[in-house]
Amino acid sequence: MRRLANNIISVCYSFVRIGIRKMAYGSNFTSGLVQRISPNVVLEFNRNARVSLGDKVRIHSGGKIKVRSGAELVIGSGAKFNYNCGVFCHRRIVIGPGVEFGPNVLVYDHDHDFRSGGGAQRWCFLLR
Repeated sequence: MRRLANNIISVCYSFVRIGIRKMAYGSNFTSGLVQRISPNVVLEFNRNARVSLGDKVRIHSGGKIKVRSGAELVIGSGAKFNYNCGVFCHRRIVIGPGVEFGPNVLVYDHDHDFRSGGGAQRWCFLLR
């Protein structure tokens, strides 16, 4: 019974939270109708960031999704992020439908190797 109550609270909270994001970001933010995003998830989108969430995306507590200015994040339908997962998008990340991440997984689209002379190289990941 408690699990059902938590799911209902998460879906309702997500509906309101996603609605506010849609109003704030307009066409730069698209989302499916039903999401289950825990209230303890950090969603940080800079201006001009493009974010697209498919239907029934599930993000557990402790998750962080940060999308920088001019970057694009696409998360497919049915994607699941377990506890304490993070997605940090600086240019472009595409996560396919049905992808599931275990606890404490971090997804970046850049590396931190500043020794190569030209600064950090940027990568695009397509996860299926």
